[in-house]
Amino acid sequence: MARKQKRNIILTHRRQDSTQLLLEREQLDDLISEIVGPENEFPRKPDPTALQYLLDKYSLDPKKTVMIGDRALDVDAGKNAGVHTLFFDNENLLHNIQADHRVTTMQEIERFV
Repeated sequence: MARKQKRNIILTHRRQDSTQLLLEREQLDDLISEIVGPENEFPRKPDPTALQYLLDKYSLDPKKTVMIGDRALDVDAGKNAGVHTLFFDNENLLHNIQADHRVTTMQEIERFV
């Protein structure tokens, strides 16, 4: 993800400190620009408010922005914000999620970011 000089932001229901620890453990923390969690007090996904805030804050073009998620509410939040959606189904079980794209491995995600 870092090779393409893209901005990677995490929007999560998980606390920011626990998300940061997870990223550090997996040695991914240097790839992430910002973590938005419950501490930011945005309405929960699928409400698009947090995504809209990030689009505005970083002057992101929705047509060039991808919301990647592993739950239907992630995909719905992306659709509600008008960005492309990518469903990460690493167990290859959930075929009813209506994302723009669906992948089952981390390697496949790189094609879209």
